[in-house]
Formats: sequence, structure tokens, C-alpha cells
Amino acid sequence: MSLPETAPVTQAPGAHFLAEIRAQPQALAGLLEHEADYARVAATAHDRGATIVRMVGHGSSDNAASYGVYAFGLLPRWTAMRDSITLRVYYESGPDLAGSTVIGLSQSGQTQDVIEFVSLARAAGAFTVALTNDPSSALADESGKVRYFEGVPVTGSLIVVAVLAVSALTGHLGARLPLGAHQLGPFVLHPFSLAYLAVGCGMVSKRLHIPKP
Repeated sequence: MSLPETAPVTQAPGAHFLAEIRAQPQALAGLLEHEADYARVAATAHDRGATIVRMVGHGSSDNAASYGVYAFGLLPRWTAMRDSITLRVYYESGPDLAGSTVIGLSQSGQTQDVIEFVSLARAAGAFTVALTNDPSSALADESGKVRYFEGVPVTGSLIVVAVLAVSALTGHLGARLPLGAHQLGPFVLHPFSLAYLAVGCGMVSKRLHIPKP
């Protein structure tokens, strides 16, 4: 009888957790880049009198809502709570949401019942806000608070690929590519290739805001 083999340890225990802790200053600095957006949302909630804050999320997003309860109570002294997704979405019940601020939290922005909760809250007259890592996600769209893409959307790279595909199908390759080809010493430069550079830089930009259609 042989004992099962022990799985190899690829890194020291706790290394990933420690790396996340050390990344917090950079993450906080990134959040501060959007300070004007937070101020605008807070001003809107204040002007609407929506000072009852209901936060919904799962997992780590729900844990973040726990801190939000203290933050809203300590700073603006508003009433804040982690609301029940189950009660509203699955049992179709719960208190009146009109006059509340409802914050949907999801890192991906694709958590379906969080999206549905925000949709129902908005229909009931709540002021809805999305907190997500993806401003182009379904949750951000549903909240109605994000009106732009942060950086060039994925469709930008698809357009470049489509142009190359059409060029290949029609035999317009090499020097016949759009914008032609230019000899630079021992090298040949295809200016169209710079489109990839431009789109790539645009996709990772935090400052480029493109209005949504």
C-alpha cells in the first residue's frame, strides 16, 4: 500500500496573499484617479435625498459592503446596509426601494442576480450605482451611471482585424496594404501596423473616455 503523493508547492504559503497586500497602495492610487466621479455620484445621491444606502454583492464584494456600512455611517452619517438579493430577486418581496441609493458590487460586472437587483431597484425609483472593474459590463449598463467606455472597447481591435482580413481576401498584402509600405534603411515599415499600437495603448488607458452609443 502506497501513500498518495504530496502535491508540489509552487510558492511559499501566503505568498499570493502577501503580494495582494503589497499591491494595495497602487490599487488605492488607481481609485483616487476617479475621485471626481465619486464626488459626482455622492452629490447626486445627496441632492435626491437618497441617504439610505443598500449594497448587494457576493463573496468578496459582499465583504466590501460590510466596510461600506461603516464608511457611510461614519463619514456622511447615512444609514447603510447589506441588502438581501434573495428576498428581492427570488421571492419578489422586500421593502420599498424608492428614495434609496442602491449600489451593486461585482468585480466582473456580470453577476446575474446582482444585475437583476439593480434593475428592479432602478425601476422602483432608486438611485442606482455600479461598482465594478469593468465599466462596459452589464452591471454598469444596468445602473445607468456609466455613460462611457474606459479606454478603447474590444471592437476597436476587431475593426483592425477585419481590415486585415478583407485585405488578405482581396490580395492587398505587402506594399498593397492600406497606407502602403515604406523602406526605412534595412527595414520595411507598414504604417497600418501602427494601428495595433494605437488600439493597444487605447485599450489600457485609464484616462480615455469614449461615450457609449
